[in-house]
Amino acid sequence: MKNRTVIFADDHHILLEGLVSMAESNGMEVLGTAPNGEEVLKLIHSKGAPDYLVLDIEMPGGKDGITTAAILKKKYPHLKIVILSMHKEKEFIRKTLQTGVNAYVLKDSGSHEILQAFEALEAGKSYIDAKMSASLLQEDNDAAHPLLSPREIEIIRLIAEQQTTSQIATQLHLSKHTVETHRKNILFKLELKNSAGLVKYAIKNGII
Repeated sequence: MKNRTVIFADDHHILLEGLVSMAESNGMEVLGTAPNGEEVLKLIHSKGAPDYLVLDIEMPGGKDGITTAAILKKKYPHLKIVILSMHKEKEFIRKTLQTGVNAYVLKDSGSHEILQAFEALEAGKSYIDAKMSASLLQEDNDAAHPLLSPREIEIIRLIAEQQTTSQIATQLHLSKHTVETHRKNILFKLELKNSAGLVKYAIKNGII
């Protein structure tokens, strides 16, 4: 993360100090901090848009994190925004991400979670706090792929990554026979003939 710029916005001074220390110790340049949305807008107007903006979702004044993010995304569509929040409701997280922000991190997570978010954004991906991403993914899989079990979806992903039966068995702590049985069941359920068709299905249906 060296040479990347960041701005932090939160109304808790102690938290801000910790975030600044974390960023600077990882070679990032902190352009400034702000206690609310209004000050964020002023700061970016004077300093320019950073590579990353970390916003508390609940701040005093007329502009909370979501409102501030929406304003900035219109003017700086490539600005990567990380939302900090205490809210763990899955629907709330989904709605927040739909506003265009790039990452959602829980406030009770460690600073390493923000660094992981930065790394994901650097790679062009979005990011959801590890405490929530697994359950959100499971809900989405259940809704989008009712024929498939969580284990089968996991195996499809590994097959799409070109892992062999032995490698999948080792990673999932299963026998090779069990993995091969899962593979046959998946092909049967999806009415596919081989792994190539399975990879195409995975891509088409957003499994990978």
